[in-house]
Amino acid sequence: MLLCPSVTGLQYMLDVCVATADMLSLKFNPLKSHCLAIGKFASVSLPSMQLDSHPIPWASSIKYLGVYIVSGRKLLFDIASDKQSFYAACNSIYAQTKSLDETLHLSLQESYCLPVLTYAVAGLSLSHRQENELNACWNSVYRKLFINGNL
Repeated sequence: MLLCPSVTGLQYMLDVCVATADMLSLKFNPLKSHCLAIGKFASVSLPSMQLDSHPIPWASSIKYLGVYIVSGRKLLFDIASDKQSFYAACNSIYAQTKSLDETLHLSLQESYCLPVLTYAVAGLSLSHRQENELNACWNSVYRKLFINGNL
């Protein structure tokens, strides 16, 4: 990941990376590379960046280390895929363990599903709304197990 406050500086950094990779007989894959703008110029049309004379597209969001980062005026994170993965994991465990008692079932949910929901949360600056959404996801496990039986 390269971070730079200007597009000219970013292009220079990309050129240095390509030159260094050439010396090491390595190649970057431009199809797996993206640019993301964060700050006051995020909504402006920015010039195309080049990686070894291949254009790198500007993206509206990227996945980096399992976390979706969204382009915008501020650093934002998208938790929709985390919530979807969490519910899929919960439903999978629920479907396979219907005969278990609630305490054991909750222990399985805490061991296997809660980490899916909370992955990297400590390092992210989430909005109050996003924190509430994650809490609601976890609360749905309790509702499913102890109140109405529907996750």
